Order: sequence, then C-alpha cells, then structure tokens
Amino acid sequence: MARAAGVERVVLMSSGSVIHPTSAGNPITERHRETEAAFAAEPGVELVPIRPLVLATNALGWAYPIRGGGGLPLFQPDALTAPIHERDVAAVVCAALTGTPTPPMSGMLTGPARLTQREQVAAIGRAAGRKIPVIELSKDAALERFSRFMPGEEAEAVLRFLDDAAAGNSPATSTVEEVLGRAAIGFDRWAADHAAEFQAEEAVPTT
Repeated sequence: MARAAGVERVVLMSSGSVIHPTSAGNPITERHRETEAAFAAEPGVELVPIRPLVLATNALGWAYPIRGGGGLPLFQPDALTAPIHERDVAAVVCAALTGTPTPPMSGMLTGPARLTQREQVAAIGRAAGRKIPVIELSKDAALERFSRFMPGEEAEAVLRFLDDAAAGNSPATSTVEEVLGRAAIGFDRWAADHAAEFQAEEAVPTT
C-alpha cells in the first residue's frame, strides 16, 4: 500500500535496544527487531528507524506513587541510564521525515548524560518541590509489581533492561547532537517540564 501510494521513505519508531549489544535476546528488543526487518524486507521503500534507548517519559509511571506522598518503590535504583526527552525524539523524527537522513539518524538516541534512577527521582523532587524517598525493591517484589500493569514476559524483559543498566551497559550517545546540531535536552529540563504531573493535587475543601 505504501509503494502504491508513492511513499518513498518510512520513518519507524523503533528502539535503541535493536543496536544495543547486551539487549540482544530481550523479548521487547526482538519484537522491535522483527518489525524493522519486516519493513526493511520491502523493496522500493527506504526505512529510517528511530531508536531511542530509554524514554524519559517512562518516569511518568512513577507519578501515581509520588503524588500519593509516600516513597517510590524502585528496582535497581542505582542503575545508570540516559533518558531522552520526547521533544528530542520528535525533532529527530521530523528531521527524518523532512530532510535527507544521514548515517547517525538511525543511531541510538539518548539524553546527554547518564543518571541513576535515584538521581532522576531527585530531579523530579526538585521540580515538584519536595523530597521523594526511594524504596529499593527486590527482584521478586519488582516482578510482582510490574506484572500488575503488563504481561509477565514484558515485566521480566523490563527487569532485564534494568539489570543490564545496573551492570553499566546503558550508554549516553551523541546521536541527537549529530542529527540536530545542538545538545540533547537534559533530564532536569524534562522534570521541570512535567513537574505538575508529579505534584499532589490540593484537597478540595468540603462543606
């Protein structure tokens, strides 16, 4: 259908895990790899995969417990990642759609610096105006918690990503800067942009 419509380029939201060596075999990684391969196998249409490794928006999953005012349960709180702001992902997508892709276009997209999950929580706390305690979860407890919100296989895959990051294998890359000609947006800026989503709602007075 794309070829019949005259489409010359397909920009696909994929994952940096596809080109991240230690993520090979992870079920989430392999689903992205299969999707890329299916598009790449179609002749006559150029494929440009966009490959963010860790999305900063994943931290929005912490909003509910943070707004509740208690501690934030985390597995591998000292795992280092370089979350990328969604505005940077969007800017790279726009460049791929409207410009001439260059080799870095499909490189691994990350934020500018690696931070532990604990440091990311601290940045959110600064933006939201309060300190957020971190409660470290065991692997079994984390698997039980994640399995409430996603299939068990996906929950296990997420924990594998976090174990890999805790082993020091989640990098920060320069791909965003190479594509856009400016530095990637840092996590502090992301936290400030989303501060309202982590702030407790004021109680509505009753009469």
